[in-house]
Amino acid sequence: MLFTIGLAVPANAVEHGRITGKFDGSTGGVRILLTDTKGNSASGSVFPDSAGRYRFDKVAPGDYHIRYIWKDETDQWFPGQIKRQLAKVVQVRAGEEFVADDTELKPGSVRATITDAVTGKPIKGACVWMTKAPYSRSLCSGEDGVARFSRLRAWNWNFVANTLVGGYVAGYVDNVDVLPEVTTDLAISLTPKP
Repeated sequence: MLFTIGLAVPANAVEHGRITGKFDGSTGGVRILLTDTKGNSASGSVFPDSAGRYRFDKVAPGDYHIRYIWKDETDQWFPGQIKRQLAKVVQVRAGEEFVADDTELKPGSVRATITDAVTGKPIKGACVWMTKAPYSRSLCSGEDGVARFSRLRAWNWNFVANTLVGGYVAGYVDNVDVLPEVTTDLAISLTPKP
């Protein structure tokens, strides 16, 4: 079954356009949203059918972005971008159809190295948390002071590091772009508490 949704149309619009596409996603549970170029919703959501096909009918002529949103609120923008600012502008013209096929980005990974800001030495057992809502995932470092997050959705993440026993001021790293099939290195220095 193919799900469709009509968009609000200005009274003076004579003809509409259409956006159709196929989204190949391995994790499922994605909804697709049409937004204006500032990221504001321009329609309701549609869900791809079992083959990944979707469509927006009766789209008022104009410029749009296509956003794929998972149940955990992580997202991706057409075509294969982790930020709206990098998304392609989809131009809908009266009487025409725009085809927007896309694929879910492959996961990336993060290697966080936690060190003492004074000595520069790795901190064994320091923990790193992903802090961008709704996520709360943590890992602790080994002897080498490194915590490794594998198979993270390609997205923009925030991290905080600290020790469970105290003794340090937490270290924050925000707006980390995790790219598909790339290991992103984070260096987090923790300052000892006085």
